[in-house]
Amino acid sequence: METVREVIHEDLDDEFDKPTIEVEGRRRAVLVRFGDPVTPGQIDFTADVMTALPHP
Repeated sequence: METVREVIHEDLDDEFDKPTIEVEGRRRAVLVRFGDPVTPGQIDFTADVMTALPHP
């Protein structure tokens, strides 16, 4: 989950000023809060990013 947080930060930090990525207390998804509306006129956008491990 920490690896996913780092990758998301690397991807979003250039485009968004205040993203927060929560992993503590979360079991299967990383919660991303963008801190600002992604689309003008909309409220702050959040996303659950599902993590998965490959299984043979």
